[in-house]
Amino acid sequence: MEYITRASELFPPKEGDMEGKCIICGRFTTKGNKIDFSDNFTNWHLLEEGEVICEQCYNMVRDQNHRRKSWVATREGIEFLKRDQFIPIMLNPPEPPFVIYFTKSGKKQGFLKLIDKVNYSKNKFWVAYEDDLIFVEFPSLF
Repeated sequence: MEYITRASELFPPKEGDMEGKCIICGRFTTKGNKIDFSDNFTNWHLLEEGEVICEQCYNMVRDQNHRRKSWVATREGIEFLKRDQFIPIMLNPPEPPFVIYFTKSGKKQGFLKLIDKVNYSKNKFWVAYEDDLIFVEFPSLF
């Protein structure tokens, strides 16, 4: 099994032709994309210093559904969630690796806090809710 270290690796890549350091994950790439956030973007403080958005991070940050909707990302893909699925997914998370993001307003980019929070345990894992990062830990029964 290939180890995933950043949430964006669970999203389909979009290769560009720019070289530089990714402002989302901080990795160097030769297949980066232009930094093209709107004037309404307010989470600059969550970004790295860099020149591009890498091919792995681009779709995660540029697809508006990832901001407007709640989702769980796994190796199998992205599943968008409805509010009545929040508790069930927390009580029974998917097989690792996975990343979970919940939004109420659809206006925040809190999922950026998950970039280095890929979960490899169903008993201890990170979840983002809007701009909050929450660590969930279920007690061991044994």
